[in-house]
Amino acid sequence: MVRAKKVYQIVPEVIAGHTAVLIIETESGTYIKELISGDNGRTYPNISDIMGTPIAVERLDVLEVKGEIR
Repeated sequence: MVRAKKVYQIVPEVIAGHTAVLIIETESGTYIKELISGDNGRTYPNISDIMGTPIAVERLDVLEVKGEIR
């Protein structure tokens, strides 16, 4: 199944050795871990493919949820 989602921006905050902190702003419903790892080819494009190396999410924090309050 194809689920097209928008990625508005990816901003690297800290990069040290093999660790990076990214601030990612996306459309609601985007699977962030799959965006990073590719989930064995299920999510494309993904950051692992772009970087040319396997990448895994060590920690995921939601910083903000935007939208209307109902």
